Amino acid sequence: MLCLLISIHSALTMMLLGARGDTAAELRKTLRVTSFGRSLHPTYSELISEINSVTEVELKTADAIFVNPYFLVAPHFIQDTYFYYRALTVNIELQATGGPEKQVNDFIAGRTRNIIQDVLSPGSIDSNTAMILINTIYFNGTWEQTFNEGRTELEDFNKLDGTLRKVEMMKTDRLVNIKRDKVNKMDVAQLPYRGGRFSLYFVLPHAQDGITELERRLARPKQVKQLFTGLNKTYILLAIPRFKTETTLSLTAPLQDMGILKAFDRNGANFSGMTSSPVYLSQVLHKAVIEVKEKETVAAAATVQIKLLVSAVPLERFIADHPFLYFLRDNQTGQILFQGKFSG
Repeated sequence: MLCLLISIHSALTMMLLGARGDTAAELRKTLRVTSFGRSLHPTYSELISEINSVTEVELKTADAIFVNPYFLVAPHFIQDTYFYYRALTVNIELQATGGPEKQVNDFIAGRTRNIIQDVLSPGSIDSNTAMILINTIYFNGTWEQTFNEGRTELEDFNKLDGTLRKVEMMKTDRLVNIKRDKVNKMDVAQLPYRGGRFSLYFVLPHAQDGITELERRLARPKQVKQLFTGLNKTYILLAIPRFKTETTLSLTAPLQDMGILKAFDRNGANFSGMTSSPVYLSQVLHKAVIEVKEKETVAAAATVQIKLLVSAVPLERFIADHPFLYFLRDNQTGQILFQGKFSG
C-alpha cells in the first residue's frame, strides 16, 4: 500500500473553498484544520510556494479543475482555487478523440514525468460529470550518500505468507541515523537526500511477521510523529531492497469511515460556494508510484559527504529482509509526502 498524504489532503482542502454548512464542518474536522480558521488557505498557498521552490531535490506540485462546459461554476471559486492553489480551470472535452478521460490523464502524466498514467479508465467521465479536481506531486531526489551498485545482490525476502522471494538487496556500511525501539518492537533508519531537508525513513518490525501489529500501533494518535525522534548516528551494515511500488486506490470508503459523509450524500451535500446546482462528491481516486534505487528515489503522488576512516566490521545491522513501512518526509516542515508498505 502507498498513500500520498499531502496530495490527498491538498485536494480535499481545496474543496473546502466551495463547501458550506455541515459538509464544510465535516471536511474541516476530518482534515484537522478547524483551528486554522481564515488562515487555512493562505497557509496552504505558502506551503505550495515553498515546495515548488526547493532546489536540493526536484519536487513539484500541480493542481487543476476540469469542468463540464455545460456546468456553471461560481467565478469566485475559480479565482480562489487559482489564487491559493495555483489550480488551472479547464473545460472537459466531452467529445474528444480517445474519450474525455485522455485529457485528464495526459495532464497528470505531463506533471509527473509520465510516471503516473491512466488514472481514469474509459467511461469514467460522462455528461453528468460536473467537475474533477486534480492534485499531483512529483519527487526526484538523489541520496546524500549513494549505494554502490556493485554490492547489490539477489537475496531472500521473507513474505507474510511464509514464502521467500528473491529481491535486489542494496547494501552499504556507513553511519546512519537509527533508533532501536524495544517497547514498540521496531527499528527506524533515516536515509537523507542531497541537501538534508528530505529523508526516507524505513520502519522495520523486529518480528518477520510483525508488520500488521506495527500498523496497528502506528494508527494510534501521535504515534507516527514519534518515529522521527530519538535517532542516533550508528555505524551499521544497511541492507534495503531496490523496489518500485505502484498503487491505485479508491478513497471513497476510507474517507467515509474517517467521517466525511455529507460530501458524498447525493441529497445532503452542500457545495453552494462552488455552484448553485445540487452536486456531491461521487468518488475520490488516488494513484501513486515510488521507486527506490541505488542513486536516487523517484516518486510521483519533489551535499554533505561523510567520510569514514573505519576499517572495523560494523557492530550493528539493519537488514530489511521482511515487510516494512517507509515514509518520505520533509524534515523542515514535518510534512509526510509519501508513505507506504513494502511486502515483497
